[in-house]
Amino acid sequence: MTEDFLKALPAEEPGLPEMPGLAPREPSISVRTVPTKAPATFTSRDLLRLAFKHKWRIFLPLVLFTSLGATYTLLASPWYQATATIKIEPNELGALTPAGDGILRARSFLSDQVQLLRSDSMLEQVVDALSLPSRMASLFPEDMPPADRVTGAIKILRENILSIQPVIDTNFIVVTATIGDPEWAFRIPNTLAEKYVEYVRERIADKATILSERYDEEARKTQRDLDLVKQRINEFLTEKGIPDMAQRFTSLRNRADRAAQELRDAERERIFSLKKIEALEAELKKEPATISSTTQVAANPQYQLISQYLNELQLRKTSMAGKWQPDSQQMRQLDAQIKEAEESLKTIDPETVAAKISQSNPRHEEILNELVSLRPLLAATEDEIEHLTKTVEEVEGQLAEFAQIRKTYLELLTEENRITQQLEFAKQRAQQAQTTGEFANEIAEVRISDPARRPLGPAGPNHVLNLFLAVFFGLGVGVGLVALKEVFRHGVETAEDVQKQLGLPVLGVIPDKAFR
Repeated sequence: MTEDFLKALPAEEPGLPEMPGLAPREPSISVRTVPTKAPATFTSRDLLRLAFKHKWRIFLPLVLFTSLGATYTLLASPWYQATATIKIEPNELGALTPAGDGILRARSFLSDQVQLLRSDSMLEQVVDALSLPSRMASLFPEDMPPADRVTGAIKILRENILSIQPVIDTNFIVVTATIGDPEWAFRIPNTLAEKYVEYVRERIADKATILSERYDEEARKTQRDLDLVKQRINEFLTEKGIPDMAQRFTSLRNRADRAAQELRDAERERIFSLKKIEALEAELKKEPATISSTTQVAANPQYQLISQYLNELQLRKTSMAGKWQPDSQQMRQLDAQIKEAEESLKTIDPETVAAKISQSNPRHEEILNELVSLRPLLAATEDEIEHLTKTVEEVEGQLAEFAQIRKTYLELLTEENRITQQLEFAKQRAQQAQTTGEFANEIAEVRISDPARRPLGPAGPNHVLNLFLAVFFGLGVGVGLVALKEVFRHGVETAEDVQKQLGLPVLGVIPDKAFR
């Protein structure tokens, strides 16, 4: 839309009188009809309108790119592709090789082997085996030296023909050749894989020989060290006067245990004797030295006389009871005599102490005898404890001294065992390395798991894919040109565009039906 939406103000007509009192008329602004679009709506109809509007911008790139793709597809020479797969299998030699040395390494091994396959020395063997300089003579100047022809063939192989890639998280390396001749497409990767396997096997054999010699030398050196340690052990035992270390240790240990046990028994016996003596002494304090025996008594003669006299009086009273009257003078006199005799008997003891015999307490004597026998035993026990204590200290001292001797002896034995194990390890590794070298062809760490085969047909060019890409890029370029054209267009299509161009409020917009 290139029309100007501002109309010129109409000129004043001459001859018309001025009307006083009227303000001059403001110029009116007329708006021409313009085509409009919904500002935020873009329908399929709009897409078709844009496509029709810019049909040449879309059609010409499509035709151009499609023509170029078809021309390339028809004129491009076919190429053939074949792939050989190499599998890497660690063998016994990998375990023999010290860390950081040898053809097997824990990290980046596949990457190292890929670099080895791409190296000049490996590719040179392929070039020589297939006589590639003569077959590629047309690619080199006639006056190029033979060495330069080999270098050129190596460069062509590395940059234009071969693709060598490791398979991630596996032990495989894929060698792919892409060339215009189907015969060479499979011969080149197979030859490279064969030369690589031969090279690795040769290195295995050489490395096995080197390792075998190394471990043999280590075994000889270790044997000398072992002989020196055995000699030191014999000299040590001779110096200490110990023919049998284990027997000597057992004897001292048994002696120490026996003395310690006897000392514990003597201590228990001493404690028992002390407690028994204390108990006897406590009991001795309670028991008197002597005890009173039965007291010997005799009849009191005076008591017997009075008793006899009383008996006679009572007998007389009994006999005279029939003759005398109870209240007679004789009877009263007789009763008075009897009463007097009875009173006298009451004041006299019937018995008198003749003798009182005392004797010693037998329990007291028994306790004294036990104490007399226990005290010498206690003294003997204490002497025995003192002797056993000295014996235990002496044996413990001998054990402490022997412990140092035994420690040195055990250190020598440990050294002997370590060297013996090292010797066995060296001998085993030497034998294993020798075996690996002898059978390198059978237990080689690499092999061709899948040789390349003659391709049945060309791998390219892919006509359908090329035409599809040509159409795709043609449409992409055409649509891109249309998009750029629309982005950088500054025409007026909406009411907002009109308001932006005029800088004035727009009261209304009338669409132009001619554009619909």
